[in-house]
This record gives sequence, structure tokens and C-alpha cells, in this order.
Amino acid sequence: MKSIEFYYDFGSPTAYLAWTQIKKADTEKFSIQYIPVLLGGIFKATDNKPPGTVKAKADWMFEDIKMHANSYDVSFAMNNAFPVNTLYLMRGAIFAKKKGILKDYNKAMFSAMWINNINLNEPKNIINVLESNNFDSKEFLEAAENNDIKEELKVNTSKAVSKGLFGVPSFIVDGKLFFGQDRMQWFLN
Repeated sequence: MKSIEFYYDFGSPTAYLAWTQIKKADTEKFSIQYIPVLLGGIFKATDNKPPGTVKAKADWMFEDIKMHANSYDVSFAMNNAFPVNTLYLMRGAIFAKKKGILKDYNKAMFSAMWINNINLNEPKNIINVLESNNFDSKEFLEAAENNDIKEELKVNTSKAVSKGLFGVPSFIVDGKLFFGQDRMQWFLN
């Protein structure tokens, strides 16, 4: 069985596209580990810059994302609040993973961000997304302030950087790093 580590942050539209494809992967063939990280922390540690900092690059990237979404036959809407501070969302992913509900949490947050165009910079919107997806918002908000949850997200992010990651989505497959949702064909077959 092929081992795949999937590193992601809800704030990345290309991580969303990767998620739409990796979740379809045959679990008989692949062992997939979802690893929430903080993209801003990776950028800071690697001196990388978001694509949106260069207008021509951002314009190209958003058109490329739309083409990939069409080719994957998945819904996609650019989030008007982009870029979104995902610190609490990613802490929520750590908590959801501990509770064994990460699959549902990923679906709720990726859908809110990249299908429903919800501004997840706004705490009230995060609460609404949690509640409308049958999560206990109070439990998640308390967990986001828990020191163990905070530390685990920091550790995930630091370990990702130590493995050579400089952005998301990234994958480590049998020890080899792949970056970008458009590289998945090299290991998902």
C-alpha cells in the first residue's frame, strides 16, 4: 500500500482542488494521512511569498485554478475575502482529527471557503459553518484556544518545513515530496 501524507491549509484554493481529488483515492491502494498545517507559518519559515503578492502571477493562478476545477468537474468560487487568516480553522482541523471527525470538518471548511464563498475571517461565519454542519461551535472555539492544539499545529508546520515543504498542497509519497495539486497524477495511479 502506498503511503501519502497530504499537507494542507483551507486558505489555499489549490489545496481545495487537491482535496477534491485525494478524497476519491482508493483506500485499498493508498494509506492517506491528512496533515493540517499553517501556510502562513510555512511561508514565514521558508521566506516564501503568496502568489497574490505579484499581480500577474495571481491573475494567472486564478485562471489556472478555474481550468483545473472545470477539468476535475468540481465546484469552485473564488473567495471574496481571500486571503483568509486560517489560524483558528487549522486549529479546528487538529481538534477534528483528534475527535475522528476530520473528514466531515474538511468538507465543511473547504466547501465554505471555495464553493460557498463564505468570509471565514469573520468569527460569526465560522460559528455558522460549524453549527450548520452539526459541529459544536463552542467545543471547537474552546479547542482553538487549547495550548496542546496550538502546539500540535506548530509542530505539524515545523515538521513540514523540515521535510522540505515551502507551500501547500504538498504530498510526501513514500518519502518523496510533490508540490501542487497538478502533480498528483505522478502518484495517484
